[in-house]
Amino acid sequence: MRRTGLGMLLAAIGLVAVMTTTAHAAFPCPGTYRVTGMALGAAAAPEHVTIADGTVALDGCGTATARGARARVKAVFRACTRITGRVRVVVTANPSDCTTVTGVLRARRAGRRTSFVAAATGSLAGRVILPAPTDEPGADVVTGEMIVRLRDGAPSTSDLAAAKLWGDPHGRGGALYAVPPGAAVLDTVRTVRERPEVLWAQPNYRRHALRIPNDPFLPLQWHYPMISLPAAWDVTIGSPDVVVAVIDTGLLTTHPDIAPTRLVPGFDFISDPAIAGDGDGIDADPFDVGDGGPGTPSSFHGTHVAGTIGASTDNGVGVAGIDWNARIMPLRALGRGGGTDFDIAQAIRFAAGLANVSGTLPAQRADVVNMSLGGPGQSPAMHEAIQDARAAGTIVVVAAGNDAVDASGFTPAAFSEVVCVSAVDPSGARAFYSNFGTVVDVAAPGGDTRADTDRDGFADGVLSTLGDDTGNAVTFVFGFLQGTSMAAPHVTGVVALMQAAFMETHGGARLSPDALDALLRAGALTDADGLIDAHKAVLAAAARDAEAPTPPLPPAQDRVVVRLIDPSNGTVTATVDADVEGRFDFGEVTAGEYGLIAGSDRDGDGAIDDAGELFARTAVSVGRGERSAVDLTLARVQ
Repeated sequence: MRRTGLGMLLAAIGLVAVMTTTAHAAFPCPGTYRVTGMALGAAAAPEHVTIADGTVALDGCGTATARGARARVKAVFRACTRITGRVRVVVTANPSDCTTVTGVLRARRAGRRTSFVAAATGSLAGRVILPAPTDEPGADVVTGEMIVRLRDGAPSTSDLAAAKLWGDPHGRGGALYAVPPGAAVLDTVRTVRERPEVLWAQPNYRRHALRIPNDPFLPLQWHYPMISLPAAWDVTIGSPDVVVAVIDTGLLTTHPDIAPTRLVPGFDFISDPAIAGDGDGIDADPFDVGDGGPGTPSSFHGTHVAGTIGASTDNGVGVAGIDWNARIMPLRALGRGGGTDFDIAQAIRFAAGLANVSGTLPAQRADVVNMSLGGPGQSPAMHEAIQDARAAGTIVVVAAGNDAVDASGFTPAAFSEVVCVSAVDPSGARAFYSNFGTVVDVAAPGGDTRADTDRDGFADGVLSTLGDDTGNAVTFVFGFLQGTSMAAPHVTGVVALMQAAFMETHGGARLSPDALDALLRAGALTDADGLIDAHKAVLAAAARDAEAPTPPLPPAQDRVVVRLIDPSNGTVTATVDADVEGRFDFGEVTAGEYGLIAGSDRDGDGAIDDAGELFARTAVSVGRGERSAVDLTLARVQ
């Protein structure tokens, strides 16, 4: 079209551009919107619409001129890659609420017309910050040295470069640096941590071999390393203030590997003299007189169980016990042919410091009771005794049973108030005899005397103190047995160590049955397969980490997860992992209000707020067209 003289004059003085831009009033809600609910098919439907001053952009269609009124704009596209033919889109906004827009898209050649809703988006990123590393003032630190790792791409400053001794400062594990002469190592490390180019810094700690007792048969106790017991002994070897009751066949109290100083007065609750075998009913002597008969040797079961829990350790004799210091309360309730529910229930009550048929009470109730016994059928008498013991603060550990069936039909294994223990063999697999099922709380080594997988010339049973009455008198020996009866005292011994660790860091207060259950549920006492982990358990009870300083982020197995939460219903809308420097980025996020949580997931169960994990929570607002940034400082969940 030819321009008139007036048009040429206006063009010359620049008024044509003014007339063009004022043909479209500014859209009140500019920004990028994520499209939902469009029914053109997955291959054709655009994912975003972006509205700027005078333009509309559509995924797969490019940018077109916007026309229309202030709150309603339209655009026509002719070169779309995913929608053939001429495409017309109309977008309408509510100026009072720019969180969403509505629209209609028409693809002329396809003859399709569809409505859509699009939500405003922004972006969200941030950083996870761990608690400041803690340095142990009493730890063994190499004088004049520290280990430092620099951030990826960060240059090494001249003073640090001159102090480097060995290693790659940007590589995993960092590099060894010299501390300036006369400077305190811990103070220097804390100063270096504040430098922007430093990812982490730590003293160069000197570590020592784990505490290993000198008991000559310890190398045959394969079951202790299996539950990380040597590492647990570096944290605690137990306390004489902890009392462990063993309800069983009694105890060979004169066994050379059972220290008399470790024993507290127990009781014999076998009421039937025919079962007791000691010529009377109940009495104050829990010595195990044997449960055998003519031609049948006695089991001395209780002595084996007690030895696993607390045989004299580091005394140069026989075997090691799990707890070096806890006191043992022997309670005899099993005799010839077993024991009755009534007798067992009375023994439980005595152990917990509750009224019982003996008319006596212990000077101090037991912190934990081991019951390597059981059988099918219900027992209200035993159940009530266990309930009362738990209410009194006593933890009850029981064996799951040896019939290779679901333990839910066994007493006391099925009671919810107990810690039910199944057995594994030396490979870590469920032992062929062990009961199983949902009532099982934890597994422990129970052995397999059919095998000798380590080829040491001995059966792969659990080795402990024992007696032999096949001759004219009882001989004190050590023997290999298998069963959930052997697994349960492993857990009981670990609980005794936990009690000592807990008391040390909590002013003498005792770990309660409820607190133990919470740690079990959180996975704080076991490995990924549910096997008791003594080292992990005593650290959890002491509520402190290992001696090694905490790096800026947990190691790879301690993945840090960040989750975006819809506060209206609590659902997780997005999940990302933080990188090695703690950075995370959700990218595009629908604008709005959210909850943001972050935490470690050491046990891989998907929960990031378990006891012992690192966790943080905050609220965040993602604005339309804005890039929101947030820092979360993690803290240990108690």
